[in-house]
Amino acid sequence: MKRGLIAASLAAITLVATSTIGASAFANNKQNLSYKNFCPSGEESTPTKATIAAETKGFYVNICQGKGENKALYYVGSAKKGNGYIFLPLSRSQKGSYSAVNNNYTYTLNLNTKSLRVHKGGKLVLQETVYNIKYI
Repeated sequence: MKRGLIAASLAAITLVATSTIGASAFANNKQNLSYKNFCPSGEESTPTKATIAAETKGFYVNICQGKGENKALYYVGSAKKGNGYIFLPLSRSQKGSYSAVNNNYTYTLNLNTKSLRVHKGGKLVLQETVYNIKYI
């Protein structure tokens, strides 16, 4: 039941982020995604390339880097049981730990502890072990 609430929250965040960031930052066709690389290529959003791909029991996460002059880093997360994904600029990147903020939610992929954590208003609402990591 808790996972269902979190999945619903992530879906709601996607809707909020779509209106905040713009619909072009999201893809609704999961068939185009692969855990190895699902960073936006530029056709629908900011052109990026995957630098890290990670997988947990319920999520795929990529850390993407902008192409060309844009070398910014982005967090891209997709629930395995859901449509679309979130695409957020990193708010913090530090020696294997990557964080992005979307409204009241903070997403942290920590490769040192092999964990994905989601906080809402500072309270931990999701924690999963990262069991598959690929550096691209």
